[in-house]
Amino acid sequence: MLADSAVNFDDSGLDEAIAALPETYRHVILLRYYEGLSCQEVAQRLEMPLGTVTKTLSRAYALLRQELRARESRV
Repeated sequence: MLADSAVNFDDSGLDEAIAALPETYRHVILLRYYEGLSCQEVAQRLEMPLGTVTKTLSRAYALLRQELRARESRV
């Protein structure tokens, strides 16, 4: 799951949060979860090391959690 279970969100909020990510993070998230590629496949597709893909995903998750929590607190 892209966010902690403590954070409630709807799909449109998640889509908006993903769209707001910097391009590098957004691209990795889209390939991994919307196209269903493994981390290794993402690395091959983007011609980057596997460790870079996993670190980028980790940072993207952190940004998504932060954004979704901020959206929840505004509601």
